Formats: sequence, structure tokens, C-alpha cells
Amino acid sequence: MYSCGPTVYDHAHLGHACSYVKFDIIRRIITKIFGKEVVMVMGITDIDDKIIKRANEMNISPVALARFYEEDFKRDMEALKVLPPTIYMRVTENIPQVIAFIQQLVASGHAYATSRGNVYFDIRSWEGRYGKLRQIYIDEEEEMAVDSDKHHMKDFALWKAASPQEMCWDSPWGKGRPGWHIECSTISSLVFGQHLDIHTGGIDLAFPHHENEITQCEAYHQCQQWGNYFLHSGHLHVKGSVKMSKSLKNYVTIKVL
Repeated sequence: MYSCGPTVYDHAHLGHACSYVKFDIIRRIITKIFGKEVVMVMGITDIDDKIIKRANEMNISPVALARFYEEDFKRDMEALKVLPPTIYMRVTENIPQVIAFIQQLVASGHAYATSRGNVYFDIRSWEGRYGKLRQIYIDEEEEMAVDSDKHHMKDFALWKAASPQEMCWDSPWGKGRPGWHIECSTISSLVFGQHLDIHTGGIDLAFPHHENEITQCEAYHQCQQWGNYFLHSGHLHVKGSVKMSKSLKNYVTIKVL
């Protein structure tokens, strides 16, 4: 079982709590009722745009910010009596493995590097198989953004060239950091290989995050079906149909409970 863990740049809120409690119940049922051993891996996104932005605002390093909120998240889960995963895996501790994963996709013709130091998945190399969780049409006439270095609008980033004074790593394509989707594909593949039983996450992750994970993993492992089941939890709504979200600033932190 693989769980998309938190992006650690702020306190977890009740929407997160709702999701993790639901999947904890399912995990307990599988273990206690059906007697199955569950190996659960949770990925911790400890480097991304939000973390970098928040760290700059607070004048601290992205690493310090991420570690603080990672421990804060773990304390919240303990307070909710959510079982910890078998293993937590941080993105920043698996950068060489991420790079190797991307290199394989490039070598197999499913990804390409640009002159700017970015690497993208070539969605047209996967035409006919892209869209397992949501029907997606690949329009050859789709317009590109003026400053984009992608070949097609729906191509997605595997490696992002570093901006000035941004936390980054050396790679065959220059200094940069992983794209969001490749992180989970790499981490889950390191543990489970080419076959995953259950993948969990919020419904907002179904597309594009989980869809792109499927695409990357099946292209990398050259398999027909990487994941058996994708379980998505719905949004926690406040005041009618409005979802609880950090971006909407309408959230209540777990600590308030």
C-alpha cells in the first residue's frame, strides 16, 4: 500500500485528518478482519515550490521548514491514533534514484530533455494508454504557452531546472529538482517494484498526479498494469459545497481539536 503523504510546508488541517483516518480504517480492516499483512509506504514531499516559497518568507532553509512540519504532521497523526506507515520515505533522500528513473524514461523514448535543463514526459509516446483514471484527449493542435519549452501542452515535468539561489541537485541535465509526479513513482517503485496493490490519496490527486504516476510507472516497468486499486477520499466541505483548503484559507488545523 502506498500513500501520498503530506507536502510539509504548513500545519495539517481537518481535511487531511479526514483522509488519513479513512485510509487507516481500511488498513485496519485488511489487517484485522482479513488477516493480511500490509506493508505501507508514505512518501514525504519535502521539496517543492510551496516549501521554497514559505521558507523564503520565513527566512529559513527549506530543509529546516520541511523537517519542522514533517514532525508536526507525525504528531498530529499520533494524536488521531492513525497507525504510522511501515516506512516514511523523503523525496530529498532519494534524489539519485529519481534521476535514474528519469534517465530510463529518456532512454526508452518516453521523455526528453530541453535546452533549458528541464525534462518532460512525452505524452504522445503514451498515446492510447494515457487516461486510465480520467478520459483524456491528446489534441495535436492544442496551443502552447508562448514561453514553454514543452513539445506538447499535456507533457509534464519530470525534472525542473533550478532557479537562482534555489535548493537543487546536480543531474545529467544540469542543476534542478524533481517534478512532483516522479517523486511518488520512484519511491513506490523502490519498495514495490512493478506491481502495487493499493494506492491511496485525496480525490484531487486522481488527476493529474495519480494519472501521471501510472503513466510513468507503466512506461518505466514496461508493464500493462502497475496499480491494482486507487482509493480516493472525498473533500471535507465547509459552508455547503466549498472544500476545506489551504489555498482558500478556510481550513481548521488538527491541533484545534
